[in-house]
Amino acid sequence: MLVVCIDYSGNSVKVYGLIAVKEEDLGVLAGFLPMFPHFSEVRGRLAKSKILKVFSKRYAKVEKYIVKLVVSEDLQAVVDELENLKDRAGRIYADVHVYRRIKRALGGLEVITENKKLLKHREPGVLTAFNILDLAMNRYKRKR
Repeated sequence: MLVVCIDYSGNSVKVYGLIAVKEEDLGVLAGFLPMFPHFSEVRGRLAKSKILKVFSKRYAKVEKYIVKLVVSEDLQAVVDELENLKDRAGRIYADVHVYRRIKRALGGLEVITENKKLLKHREPGVLTAFNILDLAMNRYKRKR
């Protein structure tokens, strides 16, 4: 089964993202948490720039554990990818900003709201997936 995380990043450019990971790979992914801090927790403009610059190299180390990674300015593109994955999805986590839309699109499947504090202690692999997605989305925003 897959664990799917859907995130939203706002401000001047709205970006949506989806990451899917096999449930059995979450333990391995959890070990990479220090390499993938949440972008908002990185302090200083230089540090933020550096973390985005090294993202590709770090992502290459975990890419084999990622089933799907999608970043788009169109929420419908993310919903379409989710539709393709929903038969294999065991758990679906969604950012509070897109929770209702995702829940509606899935019609009956359980969607869990993202809670970083709970994830850090209970599901560090899922938190790592969210952080990878967050960095990918921020990198996308900078490159546009």
